[in-house]
Amino acid sequence: GALMTGRQFTRICIPGVFSPTVNVGLPLNETTVAEHLKGEGNYNTAIDGKRHLKSTPNGLDHLEVLVGQGSYYNPVLITNGKRVTLEGYTTDLITDQAIDWLEKRDKKTPFMLMAQHKAPPGRWQQGLTMPVIHWNTCKQGIASIR
Repeated sequence: GALMTGRQFTRICIPGVFSPTVNVGLPLNETTVAEHLKGEGNYNTAIDGKRHLKSTPNGLDHLEVLVGQGSYYNPVLITNGKRVTLEGYTTDLITDQAIDWLEKRDKKTPFMLMAQHKAPPGRWQQGLTMPVIHWNTCKQGIASIR
């Protein structure tokens, strides 16, 4: 909610990150950054990927988001109101969707694209095309930070 509204979650009555135990979404009367950008600058607006919101934010021209927290492989997404199952690694698919939207949008109009990946949170799973040596380097780097 904070990225979409500029307000802390407690000010918009969301008790934390949306999960199966948190059944409250972004209030529909809350003004979003997408609405501001559309109104002030006629922006094209889109979200691809993870959203951590139960409700659909206002002001978006394009929406392709994971259902719930999503899975790392073969995710179910809501694509402009319809459930769609895609095959592949979720991070690659979100990236491809974001690039596809960028290529098809009106190039004469400014834009806001929120490409929000699944991979950063804990219990991360690598893509099948990621070299093992790179993954081992990542694990060593993470272990050295802890």
